[in-house]
This record gives sequence, structure tokens and C-alpha cells, in this order.
Amino acid sequence: MYPYLSDGQRRSPDYQASPVFHKIADTPSGRVADLHKECLIWLLDHELTREAPAIQNDSPQEAVPKASVRPSQRKKADEIKRLEDKAGHRDAIDEDVKRLWQEHKNPKEVAKTIDVERLNPDTLAFYRPFHYHSTRPGALFPAPASDWGIYLWADKLLAYGGRMISRSRNIYSFTPDVIMALVAFEVFNHEFFHHIVECAATSLEVVSAGFGSPKRIFFDYTDKGYWHPSDLGVHPHDPLEEALANAYAYNSLSFISRIKAGYKTTAVKLYQELLKKRWRYDPPGYRHAKSYIDGAYVSGAAQLLAMLTHSADLDPSSAMLISRQVLLNGNSAFYMKPEVPTFIFGTPEAVEKFYELVPAPMETYTQLFWPTNTSKLDDAIQARKAAEAAAKKALAAKASA
Repeated sequence: MYPYLSDGQRRSPDYQASPVFHKIADTPSGRVADLHKECLIWLLDHELTREAPAIQNDSPQEAVPKASVRPSQRKKADEIKRLEDKAGHRDAIDEDVKRLWQEHKNPKEVAKTIDVERLNPDTLAFYRPFHYHSTRPGALFPAPASDWGIYLWADKLLAYGGRMISRSRNIYSFTPDVIMALVAFEVFNHEFFHHIVECAATSLEVVSAGFGSPKRIFFDYTDKGYWHPSDLGVHPHDPLEEALANAYAYNSLSFISRIKAGYKTTAVKLYQELLKKRWRYDPPGYRHAKSYIDGAYVSGAAQLLAMLTHSADLDPSSAMLISRQVLLNGNSAFYMKPEVPTFIFGTPEAVEKFYELVPAPMETYTQLFWPTNTSKLDDAIQARKAAEAAAKKALAAKASA
């Protein structure tokens, strides 16, 4: 293993294994949740957490009196099948296919016809970091990370989605259930990015202990570098994390729609154009998401890494490599999207209405699921695409003859 050491050196007492190897080897691998709990205890023991009011089961925010909180849970396969059977197919009527094809080809032009005032995702939901602890008995999660996770505010999601529904009635791609699915997907993925950032900060905190006392990364960043100027100076897109969170949601939609052209691809492309159109009305930071969509995200993530470390000495290329492959990508999250504790909260009536429009929230905000089967429309769009390609090929052949 160490070819630069002689056999004598390897047998020397000076080269005995450190006790840390045995400690790690003797630690049960456990589930992610078990390891996370141990990590949270470590953070608490090293005074890297902060106490905060617990989220009550009956009122997660004072603005929602007597609110209900419903945990989002994965649906079983037979439950998904029942939802799909109940919703049925969307028929491929010629006039509908023609409208859908035009929306597929010209999403930017169609988006111009929709005028909806913009609410940034953090107005519709919030992320409770696990760095906040509470010891209240009966909390949704045991100390030290009581109540951590993502909270989707049903009342505001319905109000925002309702405005979109009322102002896009002429758009074939946008039915009420599809709009609410897209809104829920966007908002959840925006909040999930905040989880990614917290996990990156925690990783740095744990690793920093190997070089002496652990560094207080998360709160130094949120207190000094998130909303306010730090020793690095004010970022031109401050708060950068919000720009990246918007971009992450946009990019997640792109990933979901990387399938053959069809109904879902059309709806996603149109919604993305709508996002780009409306970002300019967002608050500072949020409005700059367009600077970090697609491949530009890596540069933004590397700049955020400099903020987390409060370092002006990061090598740019190396920082971009790390932000792309190690920290601040989806794989660096401690929990994958379906595993993050997520709650639908709001007035009981709003929560029920939300579930009517989004009957499988977890599948919706992780996979962009909606119950209606659109396979007939997908086939029709593919046929249109093939026919147009054949016509262009024939025209090119005729021109070259």
C-alpha cells in the first residue's frame, strides 16, 4: 500500500495505525438517518448548532393560525396505478395536437402571452436547517434537529398557481393539475438546494476538525456572507445562494424533461421560459438566476464555495472542479430528494385542496409526476416531429438535385 516505505519501516512502532482507523472501523455503517443523527450530535457537542423555536404541529408559522401539517410520503405502486386509472388518458384530438405542437416549437413566444406576477419560492415554502436544534418534547423530530426539512405552504401555492391557471386558459399544455405540479416541483427543488448548501457547510465543518478545532462554517456563512457583505466584499448577485437555488430548480426541470419530445417536454419548456421571463421581477439574488442556468451553474457554485470558506485564495479551476464533482451538486446532499422530510402545511382546507390537485406530492416534486396518461399526445407529437423532419429532408434533397 505504501511502496515508499521499507518492510522494516512498516514494522516499526512509529508506523502503527492511528486509533482513528479503529474508531471508524468500529462505527456501524448504519442507514443515512442513523449516521445523520450521529453527525447532528457531533455538531451539537461542538457548539456548531443554534437553538431556535420548534415548529409546532398545529402552527408552523404565526401567519397560519390553526394550521395543519401533513408529512409527504411515498405512494405505493398500487396507489399510483389507481390515481392514473382515475385520471385516465388525454385524447390526441387533431386540433389539440396542433396547438400542443405550436407550443412545443415556440415556448418563448407562448410565454409572452402569460402575465403572472412573480412570487419567489421562499415566499411559498421554507427550509428548516438541521443546524437549528430544539429540545421540545413531542417535536416532529428528536433533538438536536427538531423539525428540520422542507415546508410547502399550501395556501400560497394554491393562490400563486390559481393566478397562473386563470391567466393561461388558452395554453393547451397548462391544465390546473399540470401547473400545480410544475409549481410544486420548482419550489421544492429551490428549497432542496438550501439543503445541499447546508450539507456542504457541514462537510467542511467535520473535515476541519481534522486540522485542529472544527470551524464554524454554516453560521459564519449565513451570518456574515449570505445576506450581508463579508470579508470577500459584496457579491454582484447577492444573495448568490438564492440565484443558484432558482437556477438549480430550472436545471432540475431540464433534467426531468430529457426524454423524447412529448407532452411533458412541452410543458417543461414553456414553464422554463415563463421562469426566465418572471425572474426579473424577483428580489435581489433571486432575479439573477439566468446567469447560472445550465452549464453556468458550476461557476456560481464555485463562487458560493468561496463564500462558505470565506477564502479569496481558492484556485478558480480547482474550485470549479470541486463544486462540480464533490460539493454543491445534488449527489453531495446527505439525503436524496425523496428522503428529505417534507411537509405540506397551511389551513386544513388548503391542504386538502392541494392534495386534490397534487395527489402524490413526493412523486410530483421529485419526478414531476401527474396522474393523467399523455401517451397518446406523446405519440402524436413524435409523429409530427418525424413528419417535419422527413419534409425538411425531402426539401433538401430536391434542392440539391
